[in-house]
Amino acid sequence: MPGISRFGETGDHERVRVSIVGCGGAGCNMLHEIPPVPGFEPIAVNDEPHPSMIGIGRRVFVSREGLKGIAETEKRGRRELYTDVEKTIEREIEGSDVVFILSGLGGYTGTWTSSIVASVAKHCKALAVSLVSLPFTVEGIARRGVANEGLGVLKNRSDVVITFSNDELLKLAPNIPLLRAFEVVGRLIGKPIASLASVLTRGDIPHLKSVLRRVAEMRIGMGEGTGQHRNFVAVEDAFTSPWFDFDLSGAKEAILFLSSQYIDPDDVDEIAHEVTLRAPNANITWGSVEEDIGEKIRVSVLLGL
Repeated sequence: MPGISRFGETGDHERVRVSIVGCGGAGCNMLHEIPPVPGFEPIAVNDEPHPSMIGIGRRVFVSREGLKGIAETEKRGRRELYTDVEKTIEREIEGSDVVFILSGLGGYTGTWTSSIVASVAKHCKALAVSLVSLPFTVEGIARRGVANEGLGVLKNRSDVVITFSNDELLKLAPNIPLLRAFEVVGRLIGKPIASLASVLTRGDIPHLKSVLRRVAEMRIGMGEGTGQHRNFVAVEDAFTSPWFDFDLSGAKEAILFLSSQYIDPDDVDEIAHEVTLRAPNANITWGSVEEDIGEKIRVSVLLGL
């Protein structure tokens, strides 16, 4: 039977050390949409100066030459990082407990540096969580081919990959200009990243790793509710996510983040019940964040396949 557990139950309440790395132009653009998280500074990685890096203090420039080869090289049994790219990234993220990696797949730099960052993160004993968008169909077969190839490598390098198809994004924001797509995706992923970074303690890391080992990929949905039936409305809204385009009975894990001015145990029970009705085979792990959003409750759902 599926179970339910909560972040922060270990008794070790030391906050996690977080790095958030944007790879390529799209990933760096996403960085600008992440709400402030105590104790972290975003890191922008690209092959040359780019407008998306403006305002980001920590910048890493890598040579495009050989990025794909470095990304695809297996690291099993290696005790050292040999390339300059890997060593440079290691200096930036060393000491982190969790590394969030943001990228738009399909372009050369973002696609392959995201896998390199994930590989270095795991070398540093950090949890590697990759959040990536997949190209619009109109961007062409070549970009989609690179994205699919890169996604296969990234799944092997990361502890978990959370994917966002840009085609599905159009269901949320019809007629959105192509150049604004990454800004919208950044806003969508920003809240869950901030919530996870705020909720997690270092004692939660082993539990979270055990959860992520059971899944290959995660998808995200978010919803808000107000009024007498706000919990139901918020969960129903979250499950209309266009990225939940699979049989929900196949979901193995559900990670929930609840945000409100006040959340009582009855709220948690009701929300967990509503999630179980929709994803009956998923174990549930949840955390909550106090946020001044009036009478609303916000529910973010990560479903693991």
